[in-house]
Amino acid sequence: MDVVTVQRGGLVSNKEHHIRTLVPRQNLTGADRTWAERYEVGDVLRYSRSSKETGIGKGAYAQVKSIEWKNRLTVELQDGTEQRLWLGVFWRRPPLSRLLHAGKLGDD
Repeated sequence: MDVVTVQRGGLVSNKEHHIRTLVPRQNLTGADRTWAERYEVGDVLRYSRSSKETGIGKGAYAQVKSIEWKNRLTVELQDGTEQRLWLGVFWRRPPLSRLLHAGKLGDD
């Protein structure tokens, strides 16, 4: 059964859904991750462990809002607060790029 058939039969909705998917950025080396200019506004960062320096907990996500010249990033946390991060010491995980995918059931 194809998508159109199940939609016409009322088994699934015709309404499209936009899904935000995060994918690892594999183009950053360990050294690259310590330099603010290697990030892009909109990158999503995920903490694999808690940070005493920032108070950000393990598993937390933050989105890059701005990149500053003194090797700092301003990020927005999930609760809407912003923090300035200095990348010289504690950042150990690559950012996740944003990929927006709009599609219907059965799309590739």
